[in-house]
Amino acid sequence: MKYTSLIFSILLLSVGVANAEIYVCKKANGTTEYTSTPQANCAEMPETKVAGYSPTVVRGSYSDSNPAPTFENEQPQVSERKAAAEQRWREAEKALEEGRNTRLGNERHNYVKYQERVKGLEEAAEKARLEYERTR
Repeated sequence: MKYTSLIFSILLLSVGVANAEIYVCKKANGTTEYTSTPQANCAEMPETKVAGYSPTVVRGSYSDSNPAPTFENEQPQVSERKAAAEQRWREAEKALEEGRNTRLGNERHNYVKYQERVKGLEEAAEKARLEYERTR
C-alpha cells in the first residue's frame, strides 16, 4: 500500500500523449481508407485529434478493402436456409406418416416398441418444424 502512490506517479510520468490527425481517403473502387498521412483525394476528419497513451505516433493506414456485407448479400443465404429447413420438416413429416402406417417385424407383438419408434419420429418432426419456424 505504501508504494501505491510511488507506482502511480511513475506510471503517470512514463505515459506520453500522442496526437494524430486522421485522413479519410475514397479510393476509385469505392473503398474507404483511413490513414495518418495525407494523400491525394483525402480529407481530414473533423475533430480527429486522437489522444492516446503512446509516446510514438504510429504511421500507416487502414484500408477497408472488404466492406461489410449488405442486407442484399445476405438475403439469398436466408432463403436457402429457410428452404433447407422446410425440406427437412417435410421429410420428417413424411417419415412420421410412413412410420405410423408401418409396423416392423419386432413390433407386431410388442406395441410399446412401435409407440417408442413413432414417438421418436414425432419428436424429430416437431424439432424440424420448430427449426423451420425460427427461419421465418
